[in-house]
Amino acid sequence: MKVAFVEKPGEARARSLAQALRAWLEERGSQVVPIAEAELVVALGGDGTLLHAARALVGSKARLLGINLGRLGFLADVPPERATDALEDVLAGRAGVRRLAAVSVEADAVRDHAINDVVLYRGASPKLIEFELYAGGSFVFRLRGDGLIVATPAGSTAYALSAGGPIVHSEVSALTVAPICPHTLSNRPIVLPETTPLELVLLSDSGLLSVDGRAPTALKRQARVHLRAAGSVALVRWPGAEEFAVLRTKLGWAGHRAGDAG
Repeated sequence: MKVAFVEKPGEARARSLAQALRAWLEERGSQVVPIAEAELVVALGGDGTLLHAARALVGSKARLLGINLGRLGFLADVPPERATDALEDVLAGRAGVRRLAAVSVEADAVRDHAINDVVLYRGASPKLIEFELYAGGSFVFRLRGDGLIVATPAGSTAYALSAGGPIVHSEVSALTVAPICPHTLSNRPIVLPETTPLELVLLSDSGLLSVDGRAPTALKRQARVHLRAAGSVALVRWPGAEEFAVLRTKLGWAGHRAGDAG
């Protein structure tokens, strides 16, 4: 199998683990190649590193495996001490895949893909921003508030969750639209089909646009943000990381059923 590595920049543990895994893979007949030639990409870091790798794989047939060297690790869910176990499952064909939806983002000079979320927000300004939302060409609302989050199922456990959005199962093809501190309290999160094209029109003098939590782009009045479904990335679903078990662990839910040991 042709394998590429994406490491968290400046992370010594990632570099050391990559070297060890490279030797382990080569002993088993696999080849380490550039990401453009890979059948499997191994991301070593946290969810940010995995998202960086995923954006590079939109439209690719390569699978993506995340080794968690960060904190929560909702997506990069394999602990480093189990990295070779996960790779063994992939090489043996025992590991399934989880679909990570990708969203294309176009606004002024921005041409990007989001795997987690797209956020339009007021930034450091103390003033609310105002904008309109259109879904499939239909007017949805005009809103004044701190901003708006558009999240994929993968992003539903990130910023959108803090804004009152639902946790969306990975097998549901949907987008969550979650207002951030709306001035009108009746504005609540909306779940839309993933294929719905969205348009945001900024009515305030300025605003900021961030894709997957990266450095924002400044927008001016009447800027239009266009969001469309853009395929997906195949994330390896490691057998040791069942979805609800990950949620229980990461979100601190009750860890076992009544009557079970522990």
